[in-house]
Amino acid sequence: MKNNKPKMSRKERERRMIAEMESAMLAQKFPETDSSEKTVAQKEKPVQRKDGGQAKQAQKLHCPRCKSLMENGKCPTCGHYIYVPMSKEKRNKIRLIVGGVCVVGFVILFVLLQLKK
Repeated sequence: MKNNKPKMSRKERERRMIAEMESAMLAQKFPETDSSEKTVAQKEKPVQRKDGGQAKQAQKLHCPRCKSLMENGKCPTCGHYIYVPMSKEKRNKIRLIVGGVCVVGFVILFVLLQLKK
């Protein structure tokens, strides 16, 4: 069944997107005082352990559109996606693996070039 709504022009879509972006920026500058809901910019603070170390709690984000709990940066209800950066441990692991592969590649290349002479 077709919707009889006229299509929005490009300028109207741009105006609408700019208005949405400005409202989101204002919401970030002046967060609500309601502490029960966390926004994307807010993160839970680490909890002190008994042994003196710190443990990070699981980051609980709520969707800015429908306010439901998000899973891995994606809302299961409306499908809204938020970029969640890679953890430092995972980034270091990838860096070590790539570095090792590059060193092995350079050693093989060096040995092959020395054998040609």
